[in-house]
Amino acid sequence: MTAWSEVRDKIVAMLGTRANRIETPDILTWWNQAQRNFAIRHTALESIQSYDGDDSAREFDLPPNFIKEYGIYDDDNSMFLEPGSFKPGIAWDEEVEDNTTRRYGYILWPAGKVTLFRTPETGTGNIKLYYWAFYPDLVDDTDTIATPAWAEEALIFYTLALSLVPAFQATADVRQWNERVDSGRPTDNPLLQSFNALVKQYHETLSLWPKQVRDHYYYSGGRSV
Repeated sequence: MTAWSEVRDKIVAMLGTRANRIETPDILTWWNQAQRNFAIRHTALESIQSYDGDDSAREFDLPPNFIKEYGIYDDDNSMFLEPGSFKPGIAWDEEVEDNTTRRYGYILWPAGKVTLFRTPETGTGNIKLYYWAFYPDLVDDTDTIATPAWAEEALIFYTLALSLVPAFQATADVRQWNERVDSGRPTDNPLLQSFNALVKQYHETLSLWPKQVRDHYYYSGGRSV
């Protein structure tokens, strides 16, 4: 894994003389935001969350770094649960969950929760949530980067783009009452063009790598009872 200090030095070098006017914590903030964009749009961190069944609870908290699930495994029944399309307001009979009338599945509802269609038995870590997650934010120079090495160049481009945001916003604010009277096609905000060019380079660099497939992984239909 790459040390943040190494990547930070590359970013500072590409900032050139602008680096003298930028605080190091700001660069770290922009990098963390670049990681989040990368996780949402292209490739997220694979992670696992285990839950303990107690023979009564069917609703569990989703992890704080959760983006999307790709499988929930039931150790007691040795199977992946089927994602459901249960809609709020539809009632089910609490007395018949052990019958074939309720499949082995789950739904992400209510907000921030996963609800299983059948109550897991008592056990330590007998329900496992496999999910795509955000990369951990970096805090200081001693941290290491969890994003894949092949994404480093693209993330640097995005970090450089974010470094321009305060400046081009200030430029737009100062010039907001200007009237365009000069001839030709002048550039009112060249920093915005630089930002767009860097974001384009970010996407073009990522396009060299296949986007993560985030399909569900489960046995269709659940287990026959």
